[in-house]
Amino acid sequence: MFEPEVLFLGIAVLLLGVAKGGFGGVGAPVALPIMALAVSPALALGALLPILIAMDLVSVGAHRKNADIPAVLYALPAAGVGVLIGAALIVLVSPALIGGAIGVLAITFAIMALTGYAPRIDGWPRWTNGVFGGLSGLTSTLAHAGGPPIHIYFLSRGYAQHQFVATSALFMAGVNLIKVVPFVVVGTLDREAALLSLYLLPLALASAYVGVLVSRRMSKAVFKIAVNGLMIVVGLKLIFDAFT
Repeated sequence: MFEPEVLFLGIAVLLLGVAKGGFGGVGAPVALPIMALAVSPALALGALLPILIAMDLVSVGAHRKNADIPAVLYALPAAGVGVLIGAALIVLVSPALIGGAIGVLAITFAIMALTGYAPRIDGWPRWTNGVFGGLSGLTSTLAHAGGPPIHIYFLSRGYAQHQFVATSALFMAGVNLIKVVPFVVVGTLDREAALLSLYLLPLALASAYVGVLVSRRMSKAVFKIAVNGLMIVVGLKLIFDAFT
């Protein structure tokens, strides 16, 4: 493995750990597009899943008492459908287009994060919330970026911050566990991905602790601008590579 590739992998996992550990996951979707600069999108997807599950276990363990479990159970079945659709797309679509799709999602969610855009869904029929669960499962499968769609749903419920964080963490933990079997079946989570994940896991967990320290010295707003700006740049690079 060439040194630039190792550097990209290290940066990706470092940012993921810092985002998860110190900033409630803000900016975490940047990890996949950066990893995709070093290895294939499919390998990056597979390698990140066990790392995300390990971080989810820590997060859920810390916040589980504040989670709205009925809301999570309501959204997870639709998320499962989204995961299956995403897994099918991984099989049917070329790796280059998957990389381009990751780039498009990265830019879209970065712009949403930077602008604070979120559609108002107050008063919508309750069943439409399943749409957000499904979209979360789909985008999580294609780009490990399931947070933005489901956050729209949870924000509409008027949670206090601690309940929002806990409910989001529990939901994403459920989605990531659902993804394991489809990822194994389609070959995304294979031996190579598992070994790469095992190699990167210590750095990821250490980075989560670093995130706690960084969050005490850097505002969440500054971190959000930095990582989402980086995500737009990397997303543009992936889209360019998909069409050249």
